[in-house]
Amino acid sequence: KEYKRSIEGIRSDAHFSPEEKASMLRVYSGIIEESMQHLDALSLVINAFTTRMTDEKRMEIIGGVRTALQKNYDDLRTFSGGNIRLSLARAKDQKEISVIKSLYGLQ
Repeated sequence: KEYKRSIEGIRSDAHFSPEEKASMLRVYSGIIEESMQHLDALSLVINAFTTRMTDEKRMEIIGGVRTALQKNYDDLRTFSGGNIRLSLARAKDQKEISVIKSLYGLQ
């Protein structure tokens, strides 16, 4: 949900150039791709019929995936927050600030 709101906000935000938007979208795509790789690792652990390992090893992998996904989420929030602050800094008046807040669901 947060990823979707951030992407939609960037696409609609007039304070970023097309090049800036493309760069930001590449970062978001990278975060999502990395998250998908972690989820693939988790699916191996869950599929007990094809993957043989101890419960201890399963829990270790699950913990690692949880940590990695939390880091990706934190990175997403940090990156999105920086983009929003940059857009707000480029705003010329209170009306533009209100539009930006609305774009990113801050109101």
